[in-house]
Amino acid sequence: MQAVTFEQAKANHRNDGGAIGRVIVRDYVGKGHQLTPGPQVYLGQQLDPGSELFAHFHDVDQFQVVVLGDGRFGSMAVAPITVQYADAYAPYGPIVAGEAGIGFFVFRRSAATGGWRMPEYANLIPGKIGRRFFVDIADLERIPPAGVAQHEVVWGPAEDGLEVDLIRLGPGAAVAPRVTACGAEHLLVCSGSLVREGADLPANAVLLRDDLDDAEPVTAGGDGAVVLVMKFPLATDRPGSDPGVRRAAGATYERAVNTA
Repeated sequence: MQAVTFEQAKANHRNDGGAIGRVIVRDYVGKGHQLTPGPQVYLGQQLDPGSELFAHFHDVDQFQVVVLGDGRFGSMAVAPITVQYADAYAPYGPIVAGEAGIGFFVFRRSAATGGWRMPEYANLIPGKIGRRFFVDIADLERIPPAGVAQHEVVWGPAEDGLEVDLIRLGPGAAVAPRVTACGAEHLLVCSGSLVREGADLPANAVLLRDDLDDAEPVTAGGDGAVVLVMKFPLATDRPGSDPGVRRAAGATYERAVNTA
């Protein structure tokens, strides 16, 4: 099982210029905006107030979780903790930062091969546009008694297994990422902390379980924890739903440049 904290994630600072401005990409698993094998998790931060990432789509399913600052995704106001899910080829955005900037996680089962600007690349969308929805996570301070774990379904489950859950853990309560028919669950610590092998996993720590791992429980710290659980949909004939279908090794990530 992979467990990565905010401090352990590698931070890449850059200035994209134009409307996007200063950006930090913190790589938790794989590398953001690159075609690395396996799952991809990174935390992207738009640092400048009012900075704008153009509307676009990717060719893989993904969750995004706003954890820093605030702003909007398209017309939707977002702030910690807002979850957006988008099917492959479902456009979203633009992402506009508020006065304190905005920071959001990206969770993918495999790396996207590009970020395709809309409406210029709408012709690349194969067929009907898929699902896109938002979920707000509230009451992060509500913690059950010691040793007690409470599970909440906050969206779904859909027929293909897509689901968003929340686990509230009292101090010392245990939880383990599972492997389901849809693949391994992706976990994000929203508040409090977890403890694994003596190491503290505070808010904004990420846990991913490899499909072949044994169930390895982690326990909540002394203040308990609230943990977001993201379950991807089953791989079907829907374009982009199968993480095993990807470009040949050596292919490059393609991204339309924001010149606004």
